[in-house]
Amino acid sequence: MLGRRGRSLVAIATLAAGVSVVGPVGHAAADSPATCRDYRVPVSSLPGTGNAGEHHIAGTLCMPAGRSPDTVQLLIPGGTYNHTYWDFPVPGYSYARAAAARGQATFNIDRFNTGRSSDLPPALVTVDVDAAAVHQVIEALRAGGVGGVRFSRVVTVGHSVGSMVAIQEAATYHDVDGLILSAFTNYPSADLLAGLATFQLLVPARNEPLGEMTTAPGARGPWFHAEDNADQAVIAKDEATKDTITASEMATMSVPMLTLPTNLITAPVLIANGQHDRVFACVTRPCDDTAMLRRTEVPRFTSAASLDAFVLPGAGHSVNLARNRDEFFDVATAWVERHVG
Repeated sequence: MLGRRGRSLVAIATLAAGVSVVGPVGHAAADSPATCRDYRVPVSSLPGTGNAGEHHIAGTLCMPAGRSPDTVQLLIPGGTYNHTYWDFPVPGYSYARAAAARGQATFNIDRFNTGRSSDLPPALVTVDVDAAAVHQVIEALRAGGVGGVRFSRVVTVGHSVGSMVAIQEAATYHDVDGLILSAFTNYPSADLLAGLATFQLLVPARNEPLGEMTTAPGARGPWFHAEDNADQAVIAKDEATKDTITASEMATMSVPMLTLPTNLITAPVLIANGQHDRVFACVTRPCDDTAMLRRTEVPRFTSAASLDAFVLPGAGHSVNLARNRDEFFDVATAWVERHVG
């Protein structure tokens, strides 16, 4: 079934392996000459849902011009975001396009109940369900079920809640070659806990089923951006394109995050945060620099093949949308090339 935000996409053609495509996507090509197409990956047998039928995860596969890489980055948006976070509709702010310009492939997905992916009853959409769906997408990417390209290596790249989904997936299925966890630490900030408790950050989404949450009007600027390192037009576009997160996803994110299964991850890991992230912290204080971030997180990733860290100077929670986001884009894509290939 089509997601409620994607029912206008009615021209669906069936491809091999049960994956569907919505023609060549009409993205602006200002960032790179990538070839990008939209696909729908069937997923089923989701934990806690009673296995009620087949659903789909929608995503956009962007391939660099003139080559077909063996590695793909699976991009997972955070809470109240959808695929637009990774392919932001302002020229120069697209991570997917930046990766393509560096010769790398990405598959940029929507979580359930966001963007063009299937809608489930909000109570059923948990981090475990998200992770199970991502696992099936990874299987499709390896099997050639997305665009007919068989990727031998997959790196999951998360933002915020998307990072937690990547953690749960890797700790459960051990099927990825690397993880980039952006806008994440194992320690929620005191600001976040207070903001959630007082509804300063999340409120029930209007005109959506009970259990769907979104950011309060005007909250994205102060919560997700650092004022001195963000363009007002970008903040406005962020507000205009915001999506939802379910209360069940919030309830299963493990607060405190110290119960996340990070010590079960065996692949290489990169953690990347903004210096002025209000949502996550280095224990009780902001993550001021790369050394502090890595020192804080090392005890939580004891089985990882390696752990690298990066703090984007002056940035807020949504590092892709900072004025100096290219520094993060460079670090992330170079890390993939170095650790995965």
